[in-house]
Amino acid sequence: MSFEIETTYNRESMDAMNRLAEKTIRPDLVWFRMACLILGVGGLAFGAYQQVVLGEAGKSTASICYGIGLVLLLMGIFWHSYFLNYKAKGVTAGGVKTYSFEFEENFFTSDHPEMLLNYPYSKFQYLCENDRWMVLFSDKRTGIILDKTGFVEGDPEAFGPFLEAKTGLTITKV
Repeated sequence: MSFEIETTYNRESMDAMNRLAEKTIRPDLVWFRMACLILGVGGLAFGAYQQVVLGEAGKSTASICYGIGLVLLLMGIFWHSYFLNYKAKGVTAGGVKTYSFEFEENFFTSDHPEMLLNYPYSKFQYLCENDRWMVLFSDKRTGIILDKTGFVEGDPEAFGPFLEAKTGLTITKV
């Protein structure tokens, strides 16, 4: 049994991969953002408290708290978008490209320049999917995203069970 899937690596696919990672193997990204938002609001509130309670004497402390609170709030609000833009630019730096991934009985290959070798299925540590995308993670920061609408060869319905059998992992549905 073999499968071939073509996936276009662009902003949409990178966003999907990062969102799936956040919901499965990288919840630390969500916690970082929440911590920034909570600490930012806390900094602004403490600054206001300092200014009201201490009056003129608390102005310098309040200004520092306002500054720190504002920076943390901005990080919490915009960090995720910045991070996704940074990742997408790195992957699509040479232009948007479509790659072919072939899954054979004992290994998988790709025409991606960094993946021209045969790789064993033991390379994968985590599998997840949503309605459109499937991500095969080799670690918390590295994975292959597959567009489930891009099947060139093989039965899309049989691909998930095939991967689960070959990797010994269970696909997490998001």
